[in-house]
Amino acid sequence: MVPAGSDQVPTLEVGFDDVAWAELIRARVRDQTRLAAVASTGLVDTELEEVFDRLTRLAAVALGVRWAFVTLVDDRRSFWKSCFGTGAVEIADRANPVEESFCQYVVASGTALLIDDARLDPRTRTNPSIEKMGVLAWAGAPVVSASGQVSPTEFTALLRAGCRPCRGTTSLGRGDVLVADTDGLVETREHPIDHGIDQVASTVRRTLGRSATETVRAIERQTPRQRTDDVAFIV
Repeated sequence: MVPAGSDQVPTLEVGFDDVAWAELIRARVRDQTRLAAVASTGLVDTELEEVFDRLTRLAAVALGVRWAFVTLVDDRRSFWKSCFGTGAVEIADRANPVEESFCQYVVASGTALLIDDARLDPRTRTNPSIEKMGVLAWAGAPVVSASGQVSPTEFTALLRAGCRPCRGTTSLGRGDVLVADTDGLVETREHPIDHGIDQVASTVRRTLGRSATETVRAIERQTPRQRTDDVAFIV
């Protein structure tokens, strides 16, 4: 057994205690200091904002997922401050009960979680959203407040059944190139985001073997001067 409020998180070894896991989730979700940190953000029950929507769009593109969320978890629900892929716009539609959320598990563990198959993982296998939303793989990471409270806000990405699992890490070898960018680089009103990604990928392929600085300059040359959104990228 793991006592409620303990810093120890149940392991996934044989003998996993689902009762202790449920007690830990309940205690940490209802923790009054954490709930005060959530309320202090002033973000619960607020309108969509582009600054958060950029994060979920970037996550969806980078991970190849159908859904991505920025959420705030109180003792009743997981409020979706941004929810890529759901089509939900109204405040009342951007939430689900905390018992059906996957955010509760990050609140309980206090760390990032990567779930390859939510149906099989003992921490998540009873979650109703597996059937309701068709969730298979899931990744979530907490955002820690200045006072050290875990997960007043959470950043998650979801994959539907049939999509490749998200493992969250990758290995780079000698000569490999990694490009991280805001959506302003690859998305315009004239072209879909896939078009912009293909353009950047083509430029990177043409500059393989050269320095990162040369790749940056090549990407800059292909980027139109007039953009309605900010553009930032790292090679």
